[in-house]
Amino acid sequence: VHAMRTDLEHRDIATWLPPASAVAVCVDKWKFSRVLRDAGIPTPATDLGDAAAVEGPWVVKPRFGRGSRDVYLVDDPMELAWACRRTPEPVVQTRAPGREFTADLLIDRAGRTAACVPRWRVETKSGISTKGETFADHAVDDAVARTVDVVGLRGAANLQGFRDDDGVCVLEVNPRF
Repeated sequence: VHAMRTDLEHRDIATWLPPASAVAVCVDKWKFSRVLRDAGIPTPATDLGDAAAVEGPWVVKPRFGRGSRDVYLVDDPMELAWACRRTPEPVVQTRAPGREFTADLLIDRAGRTAACVPRWRVETKSGISTKGETFADHAVDDAVARTVDVVGLRGAANLQGFRDDDGVCVLEVNPRF
């Protein structure tokens, strides 16, 4: 659809898509972690290919992936190499503490968060939240706004993270409903 954007605009068909540069950051878990880290937004310690600079327990997942495919939760350091070998282009992250949430977002064309509906992930299937409970939290709202700004998102998106007594940790953003 991004390739058709100019043609659609010439036909006076409005689109509300995220910029291709924002999508490129969001779909690359390694790049996303670097962008957030460099902006000072809390995100798990992340390494590409191994856990040399990452404390456990760990999550090993594909650099480019979605859902829960090829995602391994690793507690034993002896299992890390095995998980990395089984995962295409593995990214290794410290497992985030706290309670997992998803925030459904609508970002206006100026980059302002027009709507943010965070919900606790009560039940998930294949990485997709199937049961949730909405909540309000200023720290989550702040982390969402900062992430949207630094990534350059527009349109619909959902952000995934964890919340504990120490704050919010952002894991990823899916630039879509």
